[in-house]
Amino acid sequence: MNGALLADIGGTHARFAWADGQGGHSAPQVLKVAEFADLPAALAVATAGRAVPGAFIALAGPVEAGRAVLTNSHWGEVRAAALGMPRVTLLNDLEAQAWLLPHLTAADTLSLGGGGGLRDAPMLLVSPGTGLGVALHVPGAGAVATEGGHATLAGADAREDAVLARLRARFGHASAERALCGPGLAHLAQALEELGEPAAAVEPLFLALLAGFCGSLALATGARGGVCLSGAILNARRQALQEPGFHARFQAKGRFAGWLAALPLRLITTPEPGLAGLAWRAVA
Repeated sequence: MNGALLADIGGTHARFAWADGQGGHSAPQVLKVAEFADLPAALAVATAGRAVPGAFIALAGPVEAGRAVLTNSHWGEVRAAALGMPRVTLLNDLEAQAWLLPHLTAADTLSLGGGGGLRDAPMLLVSPGTGLGVALHVPGAGAVATEGGHATLAGADAREDAVLARLRARFGHASAERALCGPGLAHLAQALEELGEPAAAVEPLFLALLAGFCGSLALATGARGGVCLSGAILNARRQALQEPGFHARFQAKGRFAGWLAALPLRLITTPEPGLAGLAWRAVA
């Protein structure tokens, strides 16, 4: 839809742009979520009185029947019908990014290892941010939202099990999101401190748990088209992600190590993957 409003709403920032009708979008406007009482207040600033023929809005939380609940934001519930705009489509934020996956080029990504994958096969997207987002792109069906970030996180050895036991004691459930996101870094640091380990151990543990989690999800979803990672947290750690240990942990699944080794593992480096995905959704 040419001229449609695109909005990518996370727990920290809200990004807005206008679709060009060809899979592209205008320069983004970025607003801080904390500075607005709710989404309508931010929309008023983003649109500045411009007519909106339709809108595609991605939100960091589950979306069902035109209603979304933001998991990590004071904006809370969002209803499409209450936004006062025609033809509003609400999507989960990772679902929106997943529309971009089939259109990624080598210039949009950084290879982290693996083979070429299979064409016309599902692709997996994992994105640590304020929370932990997970989505799929399935050929013929398009993007599929999931709540995979709330799956139980597994350790690979006794040390990791001890860390996860600390998270369970604190939260009741050691989900992947409790460790593999911005706040999760602080949760890991606290757990390691309680176990007598130095702060320097947080980064390698975070990346090891993330790699193992991605490998498990790839197996569970049949993502033979490849696995993509995204988000500012990981783009700030590009060098560490390219170390051999990250890909080694990703494929360390016993008899299925070879299966995982054949998958391309990539980091999305394009600056606005959420808006880019929404722009492709607008022409789908």
